[in-house]
Amino acid sequence: MPELTNQEGIEPLKASNLQQARKFIWKLHQTQFKKAILTSSNNKLNIKKDCDGIYRCYGRLGKGLLSKEAQLPVILAPDTDFAKLVIRKAHGDYHCPVSRTIAKFDSSSRSHD
Repeated sequence: MPELTNQEGIEPLKASNLQQARKFIWKLHQTQFKKAILTSSNNKLNIKKDCDGIYRCYGRLGKGLLSKEAQLPVILAPDTDFAKLVIRKAHGDYHCPVSRTIAKFDSSSRSHD
């Protein structure tokens, strides 16, 4: 994996290593599902490769007051396990079932009594 330049055990992991790994995984996913990502239904999303070779959506989000990552989101193939995992990680507790939200609220309110 040329994108991951450090060899195991030579130096401690850094944030840059994690970013390299993230880019590698995105590119691997996009290579495997290129046809699904570049379908005609995605034409309106203005999909282009960035300087790292990662397909991103160059739409209207780029005009907002958002972080660079939020302005140019990575495009993933829909209905894949990886896309579901990314969505679950990104949304976290904000989209949990109502019963879990209530249980969390109940436990936090009891701890303040």
